[in-house]
Amino acid sequence: MKLVTNFKETLKPIFSSKPRVFIRVHSVRRDAGYNLILKEILESFGFEVFLGCTRNINFCLTFWKPDIVIISTFKLAKFIKKKCPSAFLIFLEGEGFQVNDDDRANYCFKHKTEFDLYDLFLLWGDAQLKGFRKFKKLINIDKIFVVRNPKVDLASFLPINEIKHKRKSLGFLCRF
Repeated sequence: MKLVTNFKETLKPIFSSKPRVFIRVHSVRRDAGYNLILKEILESFGFEVFLGCTRNINFCLTFWKPDIVIISTFKLAKFIKKKCPSAFLIFLEGEGFQVNDDDRANYCFKHKTEFDLYDLFLLWGDAQLKGFRKFKKLINIDKIFVVRNPKVDLASFLPINEIKHKRKSLGFLCRF
């Protein structure tokens, strides 16, 4: 597993001007929080970032022509590469939980031509990476990195020490 500490320096030879990044927010409730933080981080590195959704992805790809596209829906790769063939395509896992640790890897192997369109593949954990390792002779796993669950990273940005509670409360973890 590799660690990139300065993403902009890594991409410096590719871009001569301010690079454009399109991030498709697939599900607002699930993805909006960490994508907003990712947007702020990329902008602090000098990137121009556009958060989009299903309604404006076609417009953005056609007229804005991003240099980097970050998505969490595997099947969009062909569509994006058709619209922006030179775009650096990143898959950021939206749902890290799979019934079996190798479900994502099996799916990618079955759809290898689409998997090959991705330049970078970001997963939630080592268990998923282990699923890809069994295909290492058949698919390029050098472009796969583990980045953890983005929601855990979102929680680490919360100012817990600054929150003052006047009364005790009880919270429940749930989907809704």
